[in-house]
Amino acid sequence: MSRRARYRIRFGKQDDLRYTGNLDIARIWERTLRRAGAPVVYSNGFNPRPKLQIAAALPLGYSSVCEIVDVWLEGDVPAAEDLLAALQGCAPEGLRVDAVWEVDDAGPALQNVTRSAVYRVTLVGVPAQAFQQEADALFAQDRIVVGTGRKTQDIRGLLESIVIEGEAPLVARLELSLSQRGGTLRPDVVLEQMGFDPLAARIERIAIHYAESID
Repeated sequence: MSRRARYRIRFGKQDDLRYTGNLDIARIWERTLRRAGAPVVYSNGFNPRPKLQIAAALPLGYSSVCEIVDVWLEGDVPAAEDLLAALQGCAPEGLRVDAVWEVDDAGPALQNVTRSAVYRVTLVGVPAQAFQQEADALFAQDRIVVGTGRKTQDIRGLLESIVIEGEAPLVARLELSLSQRGGTLRPDVVLEQMGFDPLAARIERIAIHYAESID
C-alpha cells in the first residue's frame, strides 16, 4: 500500500559488531534496509541520506540486546511482520533483529526521551565483597568529579544503582543516566572511579528506559 510510515526496530549488537562505531552502524542499517527492499525515505540535497534515528549511541566495544532504530518508509510500505522477516534474512553477522512495529510519525525523537540505561558488567578475578565495598564508597560520596581543567563533570547524580548479580566471575548490573538533558554516564567511567580496569570488563547494554512509552 502506498503511504508513509515510521517503523521502530529493536535490535542487538553482538560478537565482532560491538567493535563497530555508531556512524558505521548507521551505514550497516542503510545497506541492510536496501537489501531487504525497504522503500526508505532519503533526505534531499547533494548527498542524500536515509531518514533513520538510533535511540542512543553505544560506546565502542559494548554489546547490546536492546538497541532501537527508527526508520521512515514511503511508497509501497511492507507490513511490519514482512519487514521483520526480510531484515532477519539479510542482516549481517552480529546484527540481531528482534522486533519491528509501526509508531506515530509525529512522535518525539527517541534521543529526546531516553532516561537511563542498564548495563551488565562482567569482571573476572574480582571478589564480590571488594566490588561491593567500592560501590558503597561511591554512593557515599556527595560529589564525584571526573575530568580535568575546565572539562570536569560531577557524575554523582547520574549514578542510579549498582547491584551484584553473580560471583566467579563477578556480574554486576549498573543503571546509569542516559538523558540528553540531564546528562549521560558510561560504565567504564564508573569502573575507573571504583578502581577497576574497564578494559578487563565485558559490558553489555541490556535495557534502555524512556521518559514515555515508545510502543
